[in-house]
Amino acid sequence: MGNAGNRGMGIHASELDYLQADNEMRTFAGITGGRAYFPRFPAEYGEDFLDIGNTISANQYSITYRPHQR
Repeated sequence: MGNAGNRGMGIHASELDYLQADNEMRTFAGITGGRAYFPRFPAEYGEDFLDIGNTISANQYSITYRPHQR
């Protein structure tokens, strides 16, 4: 049987694991209102980081605490 046990529908098991993980990340990001990034090359990191930075700076929050004065 050889390598046939590691294949499903002509896709190697490691590739199938990757596709399942990719789908899970997209699904989780969609459900939570987040985003998932899948850069294929280091050159794409800058664009993703810029998008993340813009999102964070557009949605900053300040939390303060003022104790009750007696």
